[in-house]
Amino acid sequence: MRGRLFSLARAVAARVGVVARRAWVVVRARLRVATTLGWSLVAVAVLALVLGGVFGWGELAALGLGAVLVMASAIPFVLIRPVYDVAIELAAHRVRVGERAVGRLVVRGAGRRTSPATTVRLPVGAARPDSDARLP
Repeated sequence: MRGRLFSLARAVAARVGVVARRAWVVVRARLRVATTLGWSLVAVAVLALVLGGVFGWGELAALGLGAVLVMASAIPFVLIRPVYDVAIELAAHRVRVGERAVGRLVVRGAGRRTSPATTVRLPVGAARPDSDARLP
């Protein structure tokens, strides 16, 4: 009886480990989106909430709560990413040096919702900084 319980516990632990690894892959991919400023805001929020609670300083706790609300309002922008169909159409695939290369960049929102304004970067040649196109 004890051997069966041990083997069952080991099987359950192995399954939980597999599920936890898969979940961590998804969570880690989402956490990479956060910038240094975002992680700093998390640290400020935690520190302000803890110190405000320990020392009974309401203003510090309010600062922490405000930081939490700012982070909560950013969640939809991080988790819900717009979907675009992008195509580059060129008149000629090869051109000589100095000859004009005529082309068209086609960007369509492929999602069900309206896509937000975004910047499309199309580095050409020496990847000039003026090769950005702002889309409404």
